[in-house]
Amino acid sequence: MKRLLRIGSSTLALSLAPIATWFVLGLTLDTNLTNVFSLTYSICFLSQVIVYIFAVGANIKKEKEHNQNAVLSGMILGTIVGAILTAIFLFNVENYITFMSMDVSIYKTFTIYSFINSFINMVFVFVLEKYYFEGKEKRANMHSICFNLLNFVCLIGLSLITKNQLIIITIPLVVSAIYTLLLFLKQFHKFKLDFNILTNIKYELADVIYCLILFATYFFGYSNAFSAGVEYVVAINFVALITDAQWDCCEAISTCAKIDIAKGEYNYKTTRKNAIIYSFMLAMSSLVLFFALYNVYGVDLKWGLIYLIMELSLFLFNHIDYGLEPFVHLEFSAMINTTRSIISNVIRLVLSVVIANAFCTQIGMVVSCVFSNLVLIFIKFKFYKQEKNGTLTRKQKKTS
Repeated sequence: MKRLLRIGSSTLALSLAPIATWFVLGLTLDTNLTNVFSLTYSICFLSQVIVYIFAVGANIKKEKEHNQNAVLSGMILGTIVGAILTAIFLFNVENYITFMSMDVSIYKTFTIYSFINSFINMVFVFVLEKYYFEGKEKRANMHSICFNLLNFVCLIGLSLITKNQLIIITIPLVVSAIYTLLLFLKQFHKFKLDFNILTNIKYELADVIYCLILFATYFFGYSNAFSAGVEYVVAINFVALITDAQWDCCEAISTCAKIDIAKGEYNYKTTRKNAIIYSFMLAMSSLVLFFALYNVYGVDLKWGLIYLIMELSLFLFNHIDYGLEPFVHLEFSAMINTTRSIISNVIRLVLSVVIANAFCTQIGMVVSCVFSNLVLIFIKFKFYKQEKNGTLTRKQKKTS
């Protein structure tokens, strides 16, 4: 549990800082700016795809195959791929905002900031993942807190001093980039480039496909939902702001499970117990934030509560057994787990795009989540038995 909390707190700092930033910018500059969070939300899933392939997958490859070149090679190639994708979005920023049914004149500057900041955060996470697999969670936490606090202070401090949006975004981006670059370069030592990433993708294929489909789901789904009206946009954005960090923090459950599996130390009973306690703690924090802040940002109480109840119900159902998915993927069948992920998320994507109302993404998420978790539970009970010490062992086939 201690490791889960350490990794989760590091993720919390990385996730909470941008959320707090959008909240405060809405007070110091323009309340509309809080909507940039949801406006660019889909892009975070592309960044996560790159992290899964070039950071998490590379670290698993290092542990399981004893490939000492995998991690640093992945960091280099992942940075290059991320830079190319970021450039594509920057060159098409106005088309992106228009497609999302938002006003270019209001959101352009901070959408550019969000794209570049997402890239810098992605490179920073490369280093954090390396630290996690090396057992250096405390060091990762220290850098995560320093990095996010520095960015937050610079951005909010400048917003109090000047209303020039270009100045407000430039200095924090430069400071964050320098911090990340120095930390990134500090990781390197003599190694050979190893750009065979197929193994990396194999280890993280389900998560990669999951994030790709989520990108499409929120890219098209939010465009659909935002066209329903301003009150829905505000409610969606507010609930997303107070729950997104919690969703991100629950990745710590999966990260701990992957580390244990890679090192042969996985215990299902302990993993599930920790996941239940951890996810309920995070859900309660969202509930507190909602009632503390909804009136400040003018959120319609009815629509806000509907979105929040749906979000928290899905959050708990999805995460109380979240450590089972990496076990199924790495120990049972990567192909079956990937197929499960593809089917569930295609269902989510289709419903989010086809259903023409403001709840399209939530409805898609409900159906997808129920299907996905039922498959995992079926695999566990059909093919494994839980020993008294909490480990899962494969059932023996009956012979006649």
